[in-house]
Amino acid sequence: MQRFLTALDLAFADPPAVDLSDGCSACFSEPDLAVLAGDPARIPVDLATTALRKSADHWSPEQWRALWSRTAPRVVREVLAERGRGLVDRELASLGKGHADLSSWPERQRTALDDALAAVLEVAVTYGDPAHEVTTLLGGLACAYDDLGPWLARLDALRGPQADAGVVRLALEWTTGLLRGEDQWFTWWWPADPAAVVREWVCSAAVRDRVRRFAAAHPGCKTASDVLLAYTALDEGARSPWYHPATGYDRWQAMGQPTGYAWLIPV
Repeated sequence: MQRFLTALDLAFADPPAVDLSDGCSACFSEPDLAVLAGDPARIPVDLATTALRKSADHWSPEQWRALWSRTAPRVVREVLAERGRGLVDRELASLGKGHADLSSWPERQRTALDDALAAVLEVAVTYGDPAHEVTTLLGGLACAYDDLGPWLARLDALRGPQADAGVVRLALEWTTGLLRGEDQWFTWWWPADPAAVVREWVCSAAVRDRVRRFAAAHPGCKTASDVLLAYTALDEGARSPWYHPATGYDRWQAMGQPTGYAWLIPV
C-alpha cells in the first residue's frame, strides 16, 4: 500500500492553483474557500471531502479537477482509513464525467490514482471488511469511468487465501442479493441494469471456480457452502433458501399489527 501512496504523492507533488472566489457562499464561508484555494497541505481533510461531495454543478469542470489534483493524496488516505463506514463512495463519485473526469487526466496522475485506489480495494477485500462495505467502495470506484469492470478485474487478479476469502464473502453478498431481487446495489453509480452487472461477475465461471476451490479447501466454512447453495438456487430459478432479514417485520405488518420500529406496541 505504501508504495502506491508514495507514487501518488510524487504524481501530485505540483498541484495547480485554483480560483474559487465564485464558490457557493451558502455551503462554504469565504475563509473556507480561501483555504481550499490555498496551500494544499493546509486544507483540512474534512473540508476537502466536503468539497468533493457536492453536486456536479457546484464547481466548474476546471475547479473539480483542480480540487482533486490538490487533495488526491490526502483524500485517498482518508478513503483508506474510513472504508467500511459508509460514505467513501460519495467523494469517489466526483471522479466521474460531469465532475473531475478522471479519464481526461494526464496518464501519470491517472495511473497513480488508479493504482492507489486499487490498493485500497485490495486492503478492503483482504482485511475482512464487510461485503456490503466492499460493495459501497466498488460503487464509488465505478463512477470514475462509469464502469465497474476495471475494478472487478483488479479484484480478480488478487491472489492468496485472504483474497480468496474476500471474494467468497462478496460472492455471498451478491448471490443472496440477486435471489431476493435486490435493485439498490450502488448509491452513486447508476448503470442501466445494475443486477446484470452484478450477475455477470458473481456468476462467472472464474468466480464460481474460485468459490468451489475455497469451499473444498475449507469444508467447515459456512459462507462458502452458502454461496454454493445460492448458485444452485440461481441456476434453477428457485426461491432463496433463506428468509430476507425483514421478512418477519413485513409479515407482522401484513397482518395489520402495530408497526412501531423495533417495538411491539400493546393494543
